[in-house]
Amino acid sequence: MANDHNQSVSVGVFWCINGHIYGERESLKVTDHAVEGMVDSHLEHWRIWDAPNQMFEAGICREDHEYFSFPRGRVLYDVRALKYVVYCDQVLMNPNAKKQIANFFGIAVREAIWRRDIHYSTDGEAIRGFFEDGN
Repeated sequence: MANDHNQSVSVGVFWCINGHIYGERESLKVTDHAVEGMVDSHLEHWRIWDAPNQMFEAGICREDHEYFSFPRGRVLYDVRALKYVVYCDQVLMNPNAKKQIANFFGIAVREAIWRRDIHYSTDGEAIRGFFEDGN
């Protein structure tokens, strides 16, 4: 936890592909990057997916998949709560996935508030429901 607002925190985006965590993270100073009490990176899933990077290590052909085809999420830091906030697909809300995500970002599972977010869902039914207009 970053108790000192001059400390840096690890934030970014990630995917779970074939049981492994891939993504990009950056270390940002709380004092320089907090907006509305949250530290978030400017990293975006779609930009990272389309750029040459470590995703090739996942053993998949990116041209055969969209960035939203795999469970994914984002890690932010809540300055007021002094905790990380992990928004992710529901399928990643299990102890093993949480441990892998926390390890990727160099944090402890207990240092984070874990929240499922429909925005990162790979559940087709949930996604359809999200976009229905109710008519």
